[in-house]
Amino acid sequence: MKFKAFWLCFLFSSFLFFSACNEVSIDKKHVSYPAPIVGTSGSAYQDVSTNLLNLATSEGSLAVAFSKDTLLYNVGLGYNVTSVKVTPTAEDLRAVIKVNGTVVSSGSASELIPTGFGTTEVNIAVERPDGSTQKLYKIVYSRLSAYLSSFTVSTPTLSFLPTFDKLTAPYVIKLSNNTDSITFKATTEDPTSTMTINGEPYGNTATITKNDLAVGDNAITVAVTNSQLNTPPSIYSIVVRRVSNDAGVSSIEASYGSVSGTSPFTIVSPQETSTNIFPDKILYNAPSLSITVNLSNSAATATLNGSTNTIVNGVSEILPVQKYTPLQTGASIVVTAEDGTTTKTYDVRFNKEPVVYLYSTVNSYDGNLGGSDGAKTKCTQDKPSEIPSVVCSTIRPIINTVSYSLSDLFPTGIIFGDRKFVNKSASRSVANNATQFLSGNLDQTLAGTGVMGGADYWWTAAKSDGTYASSYNCSDFTSNANTNKGFTSLSTQTKLFPLNPMTNILDCSVKHKILCACQE
Repeated sequence: MKFKAFWLCFLFSSFLFFSACNEVSIDKKHVSYPAPIVGTSGSAYQDVSTNLLNLATSEGSLAVAFSKDTLLYNVGLGYNVTSVKVTPTAEDLRAVIKVNGTVVSSGSASELIPTGFGTTEVNIAVERPDGSTQKLYKIVYSRLSAYLSSFTVSTPTLSFLPTFDKLTAPYVIKLSNNTDSITFKATTEDPTSTMTINGEPYGNTATITKNDLAVGDNAITVAVTNSQLNTPPSIYSIVVRRVSNDAGVSSIEASYGSVSGTSPFTIVSPQETSTNIFPDKILYNAPSLSITVNLSNSAATATLNGSTNTIVNGVSEILPVQKYTPLQTGASIVVTAEDGTTTKTYDVRFNKEPVVYLYSTVNSYDGNLGGSDGAKTKCTQDKPSEIPSVVCSTIRPIINTVSYSLSDLFPTGIIFGDRKFVNKSASRSVANNATQFLSGNLDQTLAGTGVMGGADYWWTAAKSDGTYASSYNCSDFTSNANTNKGFTSLSTQTKLFPLNPMTNILDCSVKHKILCACQE
């Protein structure tokens, strides 16, 4: 609503002042004042108020309620608040408001004001239009932190993991084995914060050199505190690891079926420069063994029989015991120290129980075997596939000739001695030694152990005691005439040679298998 008013003309003393009747418009929000009356008694704007009617902030809240007579206010900000605006309202609309030197209209928000960690001051000046009088209000923003902004290392490192982040802990810094000191710098995010490093107090930044680092882990603990925050300090745990060059092995343990029946066995402080042999033999039919490597330094790594077969410190690894392999089998253990460059190789060996493998030729032959040498050749060339050529150091046919007597050969130990006789798949025992093999009862029949098929005959030219049968030998196994005869034995018997060989006299023209013995 608008209305008009008129000013009267006044005469004072000897001076005449006249003002035309000026129109004044009044509405609900603003008042447009008449131009100042210029006089001789001071500023024309001396009646303009420099008070604020209100002061507001976009983030946080004033610590005390606003009052035009209170000039300083504190505001606490959240950790993630990076800028604020202030909105000042003048008591007198003719007054000029400046926020940090920039004019702001009464009741309007200022531009964004950045707030860093620590304190940020915002000055709100209220002036008369001619600048003759100024009233200064101030807001102090406190954006507080008890974190590190950075942790840097100037010493060359092997690694620093994970990448530094103020909210992350712990950290592991790896140094080479020949580095025995570290220099680092820690800086707080908030300059009003302080820190302790391993209990020693520092300000908001510190550069430290730590000498005489031990091989292994060295602890650094940084605690950041802000006295204005009612919170526990932020703790940063840093492990400085001077890596080890220890590629040693404290012990090697092995568990396996042994001849003595005892297990496990342990080699303490194995040597790199020599072969480390376990004390007891592995049973001929042991399918596998377990081996455990205990490293001198748990940070080292090890491989077993090749770079891809990683050994876990103190954890058993299963190694198959291969059949038909050399009597000494084993493993190569390569240990790499934590430094990644120092390596040691340990040779570990196991002696296997020596055995004699029994098998029959794949094919059958008539009585003309070519004598003992011919029979041996057939045993060598006509082995079953289970027995590879490389396994046999000695091969003998189980036959008798004038020059080749089984009863003389075996018990003397010249060839087979006291070795155990086993089937061709090395899964069953036939006899514990040569004496039992020739004269005692077999553990199982040759057919039952799979050495031969069911009810197979094989040439022997042997009497019941294994001695040479001079009358029935197919002319020393050189004749296949049907008029000649030869002693045979039967695979289903529990004796190697029959008690009554006369029942096993067969024509030399008939084909039979040859029983053969292979010594590892």
